[in-house]
Amino acid sequence: MDVRERAFELGYNPDFYRRIIAKREREERLRAENLEKEQAEERARKAKELMEREADFIRLRQESRESLERILVERFQTTAKDVITLVAGKHGVRYEDIMSRNRVPAIALARQEAMAAVALAKPHLTTPQIGKIFDRDHTTVCHALKKMGITR
Repeated sequence: MDVRERAFELGYNPDFYRRIIAKREREERLRAENLEKEQAEERARKAKELMEREADFIRLRQESRESLERILVERFQTTAKDVITLVAGKHGVRYEDIMSRNRVPAIALARQEAMAAVALAKPHLTTPQIGKIFDRDHTTVCHALKKMGITR
């Protein structure tokens, strides 16, 4: 059905009806363009946020390593439990949380940092021995060391 027939059927002037249709099409195009712009802005905002999070994580990892090294120098004769307790306090979690199976990101990060701290404080311990302290596999310890930037 063409525009004239539809306009006649509705009782409208065909020119008026054509203008209404053209106006609606323009509005729809503008809505689509605005939606695309909003989506592009949202993607850019999320990308920027992700980059900021990555930068924060890198900075946190560097600060963590430096502070751990200071702690270990200050307390040369430490036990693994002491080191874990220090890291737990630094992260605002309990020793029990670090030793638990909890995989909440904040606790997991504290646990990885604690594994790295034990590896730095006790260089004579192997990764299986550190894993045994944390009741984890040695590959988990290797991952934590790698994530904290420590090579063995």
